[in-house]
Amino acid sequence: MADFGLLAHEHERLERLMQALHVEHAGVATLRAEAMTQSSETWHDNAPADATLHEFGRIAAAGKNLIELAGRGLQADPDPNAHSVQIGSLATVHIWGETVGVAVVGSPLLYDEREFTDLTPLAEIVVVGPDSPLGKSLIGQMPNAEASYSTEEGRDFSYTVLAVDNELIIKSFSTKQENIVND
Repeated sequence: MADFGLLAHEHERLERLMQALHVEHAGVATLRAEAMTQSSETWHDNAPADATLHEFGRIAAAGKNLIELAGRGLQADPDPNAHSVQIGSLATVHIWGETVGVAVVGSPLLYDEREFTDLTPLAEIVVVGPDSPLGKSLIGQMPNAEASYSTEEGRDFSYTVLAVDNELIIKSFSTKQENIVND
């Protein structure tokens, strides 16, 4: 289990995602029952019933990921007066030859990078967790810090922290009604 938790709004997102998954599961179960009835009447076309098995597998995998996340405790919000990157920070960094926003969150599975489009003028936003190579490297960094990290594939990247915002993510996702995009 991770040694960090989820931010308060992430627990709320997780609960809504689990509810949506439950509704989706019920819908697929209804389709499967209809497909099985139709399949037994025609004696040959099992494709619709087989397609629902694929959907059940996808839902089960998504549910497993969400259940694992549900076991995480509550992560404190970042200190708005601190200047270092924390879980819940949006860091502006120069990396990969461009200026990018890096949202360090409790779990990137709970976000869609498109949700950050209206929050910042940055053209590109990357959402990472504190257990990712970039997330691990960023936590604790201050503006003007130069650092590097290695990917699991052994590639090395250097970056410069340009700015740290410890309020934007918490204020933006804790105060608005969120629409979670399910792709």
